[in-house]
Amino acid sequence: MLAEAGCTFKDGRGHEKVYFGDRQSSIPRHGKDIGPYLYNKILRDLDLKGLKK
Repeated sequence: MLAEAGCTFKDGRGHEKVYFGDRQSSIPRHGKDIGPYLYNKILRDLDLKGLKK
């Protein structure tokens, strides 16, 4: 979903950094799905509030 919106990704230590324009957020790599709260926080960080799962 984020890649389709034009986000780019970079490996971090224990997480994936996500960039959209000049904004950034991070996604933890723990081997399971992220919950709705974290998903919405990432969207807020990247100013992509209208994007649906």
